[in-house]
Amino acid sequence: QEGTGEGIEEIEAKLKEDPNNPDLLDWLAFMYYSNNQMDKAIEIYQRALNLNYENETQHYYLGNSFYKLGNMDRAIEEWEVVVSLKPDSKIAKNAQERIEKARQS
Repeated sequence: QEGTGEGIEEIEAKLKEDPNNPDLLDWLAFMYYSNNQMDKAIEIYQRALNLNYENETQHYYLGNSFYKLGNMDRAIEEWEVVVSLKPDSKIAKNAQERIEKARQS
């Protein structure tokens, strides 16, 4: 459940059985992100991207996580990866807008 932390323990337990399950990693990272646990979200997004670097959504949220922690350089790096992976997608447009705003601030 988004924002409540509910379900995190169950997914962590399932990951112990299957530590490289990309779907579980993605879900857990987003749950941490949704619960404002950015350090944990970053750690899990990075684990997931080690398995599949081409996942533009994970790069996008990893960038958002860095941004929320005030690390503009890393945020921009991740958003630039999104743009390079899927240049004509909606998520790339969103990433480009975030890059421009971050550079202006």
